Amino acid sequence: MAQTRELTYPLQFSTPQLAYLLGMVHAQNLIGGDDAALFPADPDQRQAQWDQGLAELQADQWIVWDETAGHYSMTEPLMMVIATLAEPDIVVVSEWHAHHSGHQGVSHYFSPSGIIEMSLVGSHYTLVALTNTEVMTERLAHSLGYKELDQPDLGFNFPRELVEQAKQYPDPRWLAQQGLAPEAAQYFAETLQATASRGTVTVLRTLEGKAIGMRLVGALIGAGGQQWLALPHPNQTIDYFTATTANFMGVTSSMISELLNTPIEELVAG
Repeated sequence: MAQTRELTYPLQFSTPQLAYLLGMVHAQNLIGGDDAALFPADPDQRQAQWDQGLAELQADQWIVWDETAGHYSMTEPLMMVIATLAEPDIVVVSEWHAHHSGHQGVSHYFSPSGIIEMSLVGSHYTLVALTNTEVMTERLAHSLGYKELDQPDLGFNFPRELVEQAKQYPDPRWLAQQGLAPEAAQYFAETLQATASRGTVTVLRTLEGKAIGMRLVGALIGAGGQQWLALPHPNQTIDYFTATTANFMGVTSSMISELLNTPIEELVAG
């Protein structure tokens, strides 16, 4: 049997390549990926994509024909990567819009075998293996724009409707009239007046490719160094509090741990 290539990171796959690899483990979807492109609804289109993916994977020596087994095979390390994407325990889907670089996103997949980071640029997926949750949350904090800057200790709860109004009319006097402390009103208004980056991080507990539990945190970074975390509530209010990189890492890690440690029965019932 011909030899497959050695697994070294970062891994890069075209959409047809990743679609074929996911098909090898019978995946029906990819949370955090472009399902419409990876799993075309039209059978002929899907088959054509699989044929292209197979040809590309063979050319790049990612998979080879196993004469003894009578099927194509990939190395065990690559199989573990694809299995993590296909059947993770936790998926963290992050999207943000930065003033200088536009819309971006990244997804992280957790399984007993490790953590895989996946980003999509154009039609190509880049995969990186991460050693632990701390590394993952630190990388994500940097991507969102958090820095280890001293922040005033500020926090407040605000109705979502008023948050939307504040985005359109970021006046500290108006915010103070709505009940914010003067210092918080000023700092929040400055953030909204010149926003460097804003985004959301969605932590999903998954089972058989479907989300059964979710936690959400928002990120808001001002051009002047203001840094906030936002925690939405079911009652349509949002907790805002100033945050550093360490704060973001701690909140995100806690959400991941909470969902992992909650019995699946409770999540399904809820």
